[in-house]
Amino acid sequence: MSSDSSQASASHEKPSPKDLTGEQGDSVSQVEGEKVAAPDGDEDLEEFSEKDADDSSGEFEIPDEMYHSYTFDREQLVLALFVLVMSLLLEVNPAGNGVTLFGIDMPESCTYKQFTDQNCAGCGLTRSFIHAIRFSPETFDMNRVGFIWLIVILAQIPYRSWRIIQTRRMIRLGLVDLGLDANLWFWRLFRRALIFSLLGNWIFNLIYQKGPP
Repeated sequence: MSSDSSQASASHEKPSPKDLTGEQGDSVSQVEGEKVAAPDGDEDLEEFSEKDADDSSGEFEIPDEMYHSYTFDREQLVLALFVLVMSLLLEVNPAGNGVTLFGIDMPESCTYKQFTDQNCAGCGLTRSFIHAIRFSPETFDMNRVGFIWLIVILAQIPYRSWRIIQTRRMIRLGLVDLGLDANLWFWRLFRRALIFSLLGNWIFNLIYQKGPP
């Protein structure tokens, strides 16, 4: 599929399959109308005919949804790895009201607490992660849902890694994942449930005057 002149002049172009995979993508068959079929056992993959291929390079144009999904997966993987590393490096101070890094006290990170002297919905999450990664029951004293949040975040590491590998493989084969939007409703509901868990815990603390120090 040839790009028009406006796309060619755009300052931020989508990378080619070669840029994403680090190697030359499989070229489309030279036989007119021949299609590249998905390997046995792969589902929700769309076939590309020769007319869908890039005439100049032999590479197909990556659909916007697939590219954005690939970028999002990489961002989530980096974020999850950051949370894991910081949970291992940080420590809760003896008073339990802050964290230290290599023995150095870290400043208060909650702007809401700085101005109101009250905990926000996310207060205690960092300390909860630190205790949870060490399997300490004090994690529930800092934030009741912190342990659940940490499990969800750490689960992103294998899940996003697998998705990135799958996407790179499909790009090399000239295939498109048709299942990108299939489970959007579930993930939207799941994200909202996580957010409501934080809000519910916060409201409980406000009513019963409980929460992290």
